[in-house]
Amino acid sequence: MDSGLNQMYAIQRPVYAARAELTGPMTDSTPTTPPTHPPLDVAGLCNLKKSVIQNLPTTCGHCGAELPPRSIVEHNGAVIAYCKLKGACGRSQVLYAAVELKTPIYRQVCKFVRRPSTEGIVPGEMGRMNHAELMEMHDPSCATCGERMSQHKKSDQNGWTIVGYNPISYPSDWPFFDPSTGTWGSGSF
Repeated sequence: MDSGLNQMYAIQRPVYAARAELTGPMTDSTPTTPPTHPPLDVAGLCNLKKSVIQNLPTTCGHCGAELPPRSIVEHNGAVIAYCKLKGACGRSQVLYAAVELKTPIYRQVCKFVRRPSTEGIVPGEMGRMNHAELMEMHDPSCATCGERMSQHKKSDQNGWTIVGYNPISYPSDWPFFDPSTGTWGSGSF
């Protein structure tokens, strides 16, 4: 990796580390329990975003060029600085890494198991196959439920899939960017 990419990742590493401290690690599923997600520290995330907004950089972390106020925006909840003045490096820098405020709802479904008859087919045999055999090779059916792979519910290694989400409410003072004015709004800072 070139030194520019190393520098870019080093500059943004603390941003993602701060987010990880407030979101916590997910635990893997087991055959009888879905993955679990720790509760989000929504107040901590709100305060982190406020702190970032209150301390916006005035220069690019990569090249040191000036960052005019309109070069820092919010995109899908993330706060990003774009270094786009003439002669500048043109890179972006994540200042606040967005977190989706929702928790997944899981359901256990059939775990796709490939039929043994479709394993090990060599391309030279394809000319002697009928339509059903070709279909089985390109879109195999599940040995457990018979459903084709293309239509089969996708799941983790233990058969758990996300079927919906429970939203988590934003605090009343959650900051957001208003692109029409180029300013930050919402609750108190």
